[in-house]
Amino acid sequence: MTAPSRSCGPRCAISWWRPRRGCSARRSIARRISGSSTSRSPRSLTAAARERGGTDVARVSSIARRYAEAYFALAREAGDVAGRRPELQAVAAAFAREDIVRALENPKLSLVERVKLGLNLLEGVATPARNLARLLIERRRVRVAGEILAHFDVLADRAAGVVRAEVLTAIAIDDRMRDRIARTLEDRVGGKVHTTVRQDPGIVGGLVIRIGDRVIDDSVRTHLQQLQTALA
Repeated sequence: MTAPSRSCGPRCAISWWRPRRGCSARRSIARRISGSSTSRSPRSLTAAARERGGTDVARVSSIARRYAEAYFALAREAGDVAGRRPELQAVAAAFAREDIVRALENPKLSLVERVKLGLNLLEGVATPARNLARLLIERRRVRVAGEILAHFDVLADRAAGVVRAEVLTAIAIDDRMRDRIARTLEDRVGGKVHTTVRQDPGIVGGLVIRIGDRVIDDSVRTHLQQLQTALA
């Protein structure tokens, strides 16, 4: 499979899947997911099944992002991004079990047997998600299913103008305080914020807010560490 060019950014990948130069890898994945590609010969299919992704984190993330962009583009083209997510979640959940992953990667099983095993776990799931599952099994990439879902959520949020934030508090807070925090964050970012609040007694007091790759640390723990450093 030809790797996408560096010039092929997120806009290229998610813009209604119009063919553009440099997106051949994602187009190929999209055709397989949609079921519009021609069938491969058994020999070439077996060769593809032996293909393995890299073990380093950056490569795995890149592979997952490519599949997520293809699946998201097809979902957006169908006008059903929200409806396609549960289907993708079903694939990620089915492939999250280590015993299932080992079986789907078992070299003693034929490709036909492995595909049948994987698809039997997805009874009732729509065709695009089943095609994605088949593709992951063929290429021995079932381990990235969870990360594909995570990348899909990022793309869906970006398209909807939603920002996700995680808020850590030292003590449990009530719904009124949750709403107040959410409104404050929305005012700061100028858009919709999906806020998740999690309790972490380790911060002692105050708040730690993570928005994307930004961290706002106003915890008592950090203030104490800064004070200790200043007095050292």
